[in-house]
Amino acid sequence: MIRMLSQAYKRRQRSPDAAWRALETFFDGFRADISAVLSMNWDTVFERGVARAQTLRRVEYGCHARAVMFDGNSLISRRLTGEPLHILKPHGSVNWLYCDACRETFWVPPSDTDRVAQTLFRQQDWAVLPKPKSKLPAIRTPACPHCDTQSLGTRFATFSYRKALDFPMHSASWRTAERYLKGTADWVFIGYSMPAADFEFKHLLKRVQLTEGDRPNITVITGGRDADATIDRYKKFFGDVKGKRFAFKNGLDVEALRHLEKIKVLSA
Repeated sequence: MIRMLSQAYKRRQRSPDAAWRALETFFDGFRADISAVLSMNWDTVFERGVARAQTLRRVEYGCHARAVMFDGNSLISRRLTGEPLHILKPHGSVNWLYCDACRETFWVPPSDTDRVAQTLFRQQDWAVLPKPKSKLPAIRTPACPHCDTQSLGTRFATFSYRKALDFPMHSASWRTAERYLKGTADWVFIGYSMPAADFEFKHLLKRVQLTEGDRPNITVITGGRDADATIDRYKKFFGDVKGKRFAFKNGLDVEALRHLEKIKVLSA
């Protein structure tokens, strides 16, 4: 799954379309100094895009994850400086490694997700499969940078009604998400259909919305055949308050980008 996400990203990067170019405009103007991102996906599209557009490579995931990098078959610490990108991943991320022994979480550069896949899928896993026609990918067996045990794996909360969220990085991400949501005047939802299976997240949103004195403005940017249904779902969930609800059903088009500039998510 990790390799498939990486391959799909590289294919689109080699053959950019209008949606990719709009996303590049978004990354180029994103105000990382005053905005935070909450991604319900596992991919690293946002981190890679901002790093490419603004050379921001210091990421704060809000779950006490430590920055490391691959050095051959080992993981070594990285020290990053400069303005951070605040991005939360309550469901996990393809560039994270988790130690089952000491329960520490580590993150590698978003461009190195293939190496994470090589760490997770080991020789004994290939042994139970039919022999592939092509050469096997490299296999890495790094020890945990903290406790030096061979206990590195990862944890993903899958898109189901019963998510495995009882791990340290998930719990910390949810607490940080609540703090961020309480401290902002604008919530912007991009490409998120608010599926029924995300009832934990919906409960968090509704609880924060109703308990804060200054309730947030809601912006929804969506697209596709179900755009109208998605916008209607948001109206029913948050309420349709005049002057505080904004919806765009053609993705990151000129109108949506202009609105994001107005609310200072993007630089003008």
